[in-house]
Amino acid sequence: MFILNKFIALFFSPIKFYVAVTPDLGHGTAITFSTGFLARVLDVSWSGIERASIETTTMDDSAGGKTFMPGDMYDPGELSVEMQFDSDATPPVNSAPETVTVTWPDAETMAAQGFMTGYEIGNVSSEGVMTATATIKFTGDITF
Repeated sequence: MFILNKFIALFFSPIKFYVAVTPDLGHGTAITFSTGFLARVLDVSWSGIERASIETTTMDDSAGGKTFMPGDMYDPGELSVEMQFDSDATPPVNSAPETVTVTWPDAETMAAQGFMTGYEIGNVSSEGVMTATATIKFTGDITF
């Protein structure tokens, strides 16, 4: 595991590109919250990491492309989790940031402080599994 800052430095290197060598299935992905909230996961979507690009073009630059520099800070993004709805479980919507850990099928993990910003009950029908979708905002560094 390494700190996300190191990942960003490597990932955004102008001469290196990282591509998955072996495709993997998502079956077995799990999400845990340090408060104990547990989700029976159906689908996970991470918005990804973003950092600002700051324009540095000046009026005396020659014609051509604008110039930019990377920002110092990054936004660790949000996680959207579709899960089976459990009316007995209380989602931590009003909780303080807590450790949210995503365990991938190969047992690798991604963990960060995060807090739930939304919880929506989705499909409720007579012939379907009830679902809910939670949105978790990450804050601070992410470890892999």
